[in-house]
Amino acid sequence: MEEKGNCEPGLVEYSMVINSLCKDRLVTEALKLFSEMIGKGISPDVITYTLIQGVSSLCECKEATRLLNEMVGKNIWPNVHTFNILVDALCKEGKAKEAQVVVQLIIQRGVVPDVVTYSAVMDGYCLCGQVDGARKMFDVMVSRGCAPDVVTYNILINGYCKIKNVDEAINLFKEMSQKRLLPDIITYTTLIGGLCQTRRPRDALLLLDEMLTHGQIPDLFTYSTLLDGLCNNQYIDEALALFEKIETAGLVSNIVVYNNLIYGMCKARKLDDARKLYLCLSAKGLKPNVCT
Repeated sequence: MEEKGNCEPGLVEYSMVINSLCKDRLVTEALKLFSEMIGKGISPDVITYTLIQGVSSLCECKEATRLLNEMVGKNIWPNVHTFNILVDALCKEGKAKEAQVVVQLIIQRGVVPDVVTYSAVMDGYCLCGQVDGARKMFDVMVSRGCAPDVVTYNILINGYCKIKNVDEAINLFKEMSQKRLLPDIITYTTLIGGLCQTRRPRDALLLLDEMLTHGQIPDLFTYSTLLDGLCNNQYIDEALALFEKIETAGLVSNIVVYNNLIYGMCKARKLDDARKLYLCLSAKGLKPNVCT
């Protein structure tokens, strides 16, 4: 287009290429093209500034913030999607408080935060181990009429499980049903892990049955999480029965599954059984690692 001269690229063309470069994580190239566009006197719009997403994806929050300020300085007001990108990037860097300041800025400027905005801040608090902060944000979200979705609940359930407050996580799980939100595989797997960590493997087994009853099919990670919990709590017979279920479900057990079971056998002093499992590895095409 540039070579022909009679069909110069404009805002739409530049924005499309910049957006594509950002999606491919070629942020340096995107920024160069952005500078070239401005140098030609083409004013960017809110779509062009999607390169904030590219910069944020590489956790370069300072540069993303600079671009946001530049955008506002040019009287191009960001939409909620642009803000969500910045909030998410800040939270992933563990800057939940700064992300909350951005949320307040969104509200002050008349942009309505959505479920993605609130969930990102909650996730940031949980990553920092500040589950109380995440819960407060959850309550603020509900009080402002923004309905939580499954992802929001999963974030908070995971936060409570990490601090071993599984009872509160279960309360949230029950609340989901009351609000007719269907728990997904992440919800169940997180709770199963939490129950195992708090020495409640039988409750975890019951939750697996409930999961299957509601049509959620466990994956290998779900089974591995439960198997690890059973072995750590020396429920060896239950662990072996679960191992058979994995095989019956058509899932291919990996070295992590075998390591969990071998560890459980060793912990229960069933060394001969542990050795038999170890000797099966080569036949299964698995290589022992340092954990084995």
